[in-house]
Amino acid sequence: MYVWSDYYQNGINFHNDAYSIDKTMCYILENHRMLQALYRRINELENPLQKVLYKTSVIDIQQTTDATSVMTINLKTIENTENVEKPNPPRTIQTRLLIGCDGFKSIVRSKSTLPYFEMDLEQMGIVSTLEIDSSNQTNQMAYQRFVDDKLVIGLLPLDENHSSLVLSVQKNDLSDWMSLTDEDFVEKLNNVLTREINVRNPLDKLASVLNLTSVTQEFQIDPPIEGNCIGDKFTATASGMTPTVTPILCGNNRNQHMYLSLPANQEPRSVSIVFETNAIGDYRFHLKITQIDCRVRQSSLTPNLFSSVSSSVPRESRTIYQKIPYQLTFAAPTGCLQYFTQPIGTIESFNFGHYLNNLDYAICIERQPDTCRVIYSSTDTNFGIESSQTGTMPGVGDQLCANDYLLLVGGSKNGEGITKDRYCGGKLAHSSLETTETPVITKANGPIVIRFHSDQNFGATLKEGFRVKYEQSPTDCAVANTALTDNQLTNPNSFNPPPVVTAMLKSDKSQPIKLASIFEDESRKNNEKYESKQINGYHFNKIRSIRSNGKRLIF
Repeated sequence: MYVWSDYYQNGINFHNDAYSIDKTMCYILENHRMLQALYRRINELENPLQKVLYKTSVIDIQQTTDATSVMTINLKTIENTENVEKPNPPRTIQTRLLIGCDGFKSIVRSKSTLPYFEMDLEQMGIVSTLEIDSSNQTNQMAYQRFVDDKLVIGLLPLDENHSSLVLSVQKNDLSDWMSLTDEDFVEKLNNVLTREINVRNPLDKLASVLNLTSVTQEFQIDPPIEGNCIGDKFTATASGMTPTVTPILCGNNRNQHMYLSLPANQEPRSVSIVFETNAIGDYRFHLKITQIDCRVRQSSLTPNLFSSVSSSVPRESRTIYQKIPYQLTFAAPTGCLQYFTQPIGTIESFNFGHYLNNLDYAICIERQPDTCRVIYSSTDTNFGIESSQTGTMPGVGDQLCANDYLLLVGGSKNGEGITKDRYCGGKLAHSSLETTETPVITKANGPIVIRFHSDQNFGATLKEGFRVKYEQSPTDCAVANTALTDNQLTNPNSFNPPPVVTAMLKSDKSQPIKLASIFEDESRKNNEKYESKQINGYHFNKIRSIRSNGKRLIF
């Protein structure tokens, strides 16, 4: 089966005929087989502290209120009627650690005092069996599409001509869908399967409809002292944004930029650009500020001049504010402080030559069509990030780059084999054993996101930061496009059109589903009624209704 996510433009193929150990991502096994394997392994270890309790269930769980925090689990045992000699289980078990991960109807949570919360996304589910037009393509794709934050579509193939539908809609929209005839339902479903997606991340309730980008043509204020902006400083904040989301900057940041996101559900919305200066030394800045409507993507860039202060102006202590004009340009994905849209470019740390403390931000790159890997390279004079490595040797991995690091997801010599994410040290290289700078290549699927992190401590030796060239490449992409014949990820830019629905089965009129909340108490019971129908040798279990006393949640 081939699983395709329209939002991520990415897919995974699960095809048993193409089985290959070196390309297998994961296995899906029945629960009883996993229990058998676990039981066999426990017996092999012969550890006297490990015990398997037969036909034993939990009565209740009691937690002490003193400092010991010991939990007592009271047990009951079903009478042993088998002629097999088995150890007598204990009546109680005492432990200081108890994990409630036994499903949303967790007995551990219901019998103990473990805190939890419930979430209600105000969603309902419509389930049906659909007839699919397979004249132009085989019906082997499980399809997921987030149309917006109110509508999610899931299609699971059943045979060559039929798929199971799970449609997640808001409660307010449920009656509109359910009142449609079968023909109108199919027409509306096909329309939403093919229409343009309105929200980049529909699960984000604070999805932005307005970005603001600041481009620094000139930016020179007091440099940092041991990585901290003590004198002059620059801050940029937006309404609804946590102040720590954007870093405090100082020093030289010529030709840098940053994006700020404004929430869609807050009025009025505003942005503050603040320069705080003291009376020591010269300063100058020249910024371009542009407002972006995230609902429109335009290629023109017409930013307005924000402010200009010459170094000839007498130095005084001041705080400068400025209102922002409205313009249009490219919108950045949610969560990206910086965004690059070209296939080849150069990225560098703020105040390159002396990077700042307490940074933690994302740099995003727009993935180009028909490319499947990114090549990162630098020279030894353009890279220096504190590490546990000796001298100016490159640092690679979590151990050597525990505090400060540049995160390049899935990096290695060729983007395959054993990969690393964190890079630091005096050189950028794919291995900490390299003596010279070598490119780092990644074939990680999905959005291209780089992260830079620095802690509160100043590195006296390696303090330059990074200036790294990136290049997106189509080399070896043919391998990534063979997911229909082997078990590997596809090229994330290989478009897969949605299936075309031709009809809803007359005998399978949809009914809304009401699912229990994410952490449901064991005492709540669901009454379920099923009908079964055989179509072309396949059995379809149709959920007619589900009643629950809990909150409703589709996912």
